[in-house]
Amino acid sequence: MLLFFSILGILLSVIFVTFNAGKNRATLYLGGFFFILSLYVLSQYVLLYSKSFPMITALLVSFPIVFPLLYLGGPMLFFYVRSVLDDDARLRRRDLFHLLPMLVFFAASLPFTFSPLSEKVDAANLLVNDVGAIQTYAATFLSETFSVMAVYLSRPVL
Repeated sequence: MLLFFSILGILLSVIFVTFNAGKNRATLYLGGFFFILSLYVLSQYVLLYSKSFPMITALLVSFPIVFPLLYLGGPMLFFYVRSVLDDDARLRRRDLFHLLPMLVFFAASLPFTFSPLSEKVDAANLLVNDVGAIQTYAATFLSETFSVMAVYLSRPVL
């Protein structure tokens, strides 16, 4: 059910942005928020419930692209509300501070990008056999500073 709703959410957010962006620029932020929310649900489904080795491997290979984007949910919603209230959808220079968590996580996940594929396949195999291993799997160097659970919980909190 989660898989169906997340794919449907991604499809609807793309349709929403495609057909409404010309009328109101603020809908780009709302469509982006729904896209990121659906992507978050999809990634959690794949990691926690799918038990599918190819899906988990594909998610771990695309880790540096997908997971930093999940930090944009809060800023997208903020930009949407602000643009509706101010009736101005432009981004300002000070808005770049809202993108800082995403940039930090992206920089922290860059070493994982260049790790060998065999390491990602082993991690996927470990996650298929034991979902609880996600609590010990450190994919970024942020996991050396913060606990793995804190890194995973930082996405919905921020």
